[in-house]
Amino acid sequence: AVVSTQSTGRPWVELGGKCEIKCPQTGYQAEVEFLTKPFYGGSKHQISGTIGHVTGKPFCKVSGEWNNIMYAEFEGKKKQVFVDIHAIPIIKKQCLPISQQGEWESRRLWRHVTKALAENNVDAASS
Repeated sequence: AVVSTQSTGRPWVELGGKCEIKCPQTGYQAEVEFLTKPFYGGSKHQISGTIGHVTGKPFCKVSGEWNNIMYAEFEGKKKQVFVDIHAIPIIKKQCLPISQQGEWESRRLWRHVTKALAENNVDAASS
């Protein structure tokens, strides 16, 4: 992840780099590249990738925005909506109370930093 401001002066977190997902049971795999916004033009949060089987060439191209709408284009067919992030319901995480969490569990470990940031106290969060 990269924090970028470019010419706007307003920072945003940007994912960049390649990711490979393989299923050993089925042999299917996906290669996804998270594209960073070029300095001039272009858009934020773009992805590009393919889906296929290890025995052959990819049968699907994926593109779009990882935080908005992603499209799939299967061989010989028109591009179609693959995933619409806004159509997926948000499910709130369920976590044990801090008192029941292990010593090294993330929410317990970072609770003082989280509290300080929620109170807009950067000094306490970084000390």
